Amino acid sequence: MAKEFKCPSCQTVTSRTARRCSNADCRAELGLCSHCKDVTVVSAGNGARLVRTKLECTKCGEAVVRCRTTILGGACNGLARASGRYAHQFCDECSSRGFDFATRVGVLALGTAAGALLRRPPRK
Repeated sequence: MAKEFKCPSCQTVTSRTARRCSNADCRAELGLCSHCKDVTVVSAGNGARLVRTKLECTKCGEAVVRCRTTILGGACNGLARASGRYAHQFCDECSSRGFDFATRVGVLALGTAAGALLRRPPRK
């Protein structure tokens, strides 16, 4: 059985990819924490939506920041880890998608290079 995600503010059942609570009275901005893998309320101070200020997960209390994909205009509700000296740039889901894409491009480039080396020289 799949995990059921709930809005921390009003306990309404929601999707893990939801950016806002579906309850008309609540409408809290939601995000997926990289630490506890649960939906949490995102409350940015001073109404600054695009600033990478450190936030705190309401479930586990760990420091998180917005995923760089969200800031660049992508459709992501993930929160990246803010622990350590430097904050992570992307959430776990966007990082894995980027790694998969880079792997495919690398394999394609190696295959093309190997094909060019193995190709016979043209006849004269």
